[in-house]
Amino acid sequence: MITPGESAYEFRVARPEDAKAIRALDGSFTTSTVFEVSVSQHGFALREIPVHPPLTKVFPDDESDEDDVDDEDSGSRTVVAVGVDGDLAGFVAVSYSPWNRRLTITGASAAR
Repeated sequence: MITPGESAYEFRVARPEDAKAIRALDGSFTTSTVFEVSVSQHGFALREIPVHPPLTKVFPDDESDEDDVDDEDSGSRTVVAVGVDGDLAGFVAVSYSPWNRRLTITGASAAR
């Protein structure tokens, strides 16, 4: 059991040696529902609709030749979650735009 302030994962900034494990994560997913957007007088509404057969989304590999290492000057960072066994549990990559103080999630994936 995990108590408050304790975690089964270590969260840290990605290191160069994490690049291979990050690239190996499978970001695909399968869903049995989709959302239909409808416009109303007060905005919009989402309605969940079942689909059969389930839909599977597979994301193509990035075409970048970079080694998934953050450039300190670019404002981008990747944070990883590593389990007690040392295996990568997931990551989130973000970029920061100082002119409007916006943090944008540029990538994320979790191990299955």
